[in-house]
Amino acid sequence: MKNLSGESAFISGGASGIGLAIAKALTREGVKIAIGDIDAAALERATGELRALGVTAHPVRLDVADPASWAAAVATTEAAIGPVRILCNNAGVGPVHADTTDTPAQDFDWALRINLGGVFHGTQSFGRRMKEAARGGAIINTASILSLFPNAGFPAYVASKFAVMGLSEAMRMELAPHGISVGVLCPGFVRTPLRETSQRFRPSTAGGPQEPAPERPSAMEPDAIGAMVVDAIRDGRLYIFPHPEYRAVVEDRMARILAGFGASAQPGYVEDVATLGGDSLALSRAIPKI
Repeated sequence: MKNLSGESAFISGGASGIGLAIAKALTREGVKIAIGDIDAAALERATGELRALGVTAHPVRLDVADPASWAAAVATTEAAIGPVRILCNNAGVGPVHADTTDTPAQDFDWALRINLGGVFHGTQSFGRRMKEAARGGAIINTASILSLFPNAGFPAYVASKFAVMGLSEAMRMELAPHGISVGVLCPGFVRTPLRETSQRFRPSTAGGPQEPAPERPSAMEPDAIGAMVVDAIRDGRLYIFPHPEYRAVVEDRMARILAGFGASAQPGYVEDVATLGGDSLALSRAIPKI
């Protein structure tokens, strides 16, 4: 998708952080933008910021866990900026530190509904329209570097982001024949208000006192991520890794996984993987011609 000028994009979680950075980066390429967010005040601020840059930007109130909210978002967006060919399923909530046995069930369900359900519902809503239009497109799903290796004490976040990675890879295979590229963004620490907004909406902390986020001077600036996402859309890239420092951690995990493969549980039995590993690998590497 080399020439982005004149295209239309929808970005969930677009009122702050990485989502807003992606919106800014796309507008610099001449893309018309609609940003969806559940936070009305942040949505108003972000829309004003984008319009101050002299670009077309439309706010859409969106609850990514609600299919009806997505249906309304599609109608509003298409009426404002036309059919969408770029979808960024970016909305998500951050982790809270607690072991699996101590994590409130309502918090676990909430994290999966937003982090994973938001990607599913967004793709069903806008992705289906892309297929019907038969003009190709691009979908970027925001996961996390923790979609590639676990971190103890964050079960809901890790589970949801691992699932987003698997879903994105499957989507890549499904949508490639339709000329729709699917990429998955896996950032590490980024300077965003994710922790604060998550506290405000998380079932176990909503309405309670807000703990200030610890300062992380090493956190990456979101604008750098936005620029990388635009490049990935152009190239039809599957994996988007802004933080190369984590490569060694991922390599170590992959080495331990491969080391776990030994002799067959049933001597002499050989599984036919031609319709699984072989085709999956080929399709996941394919870059649709858009």
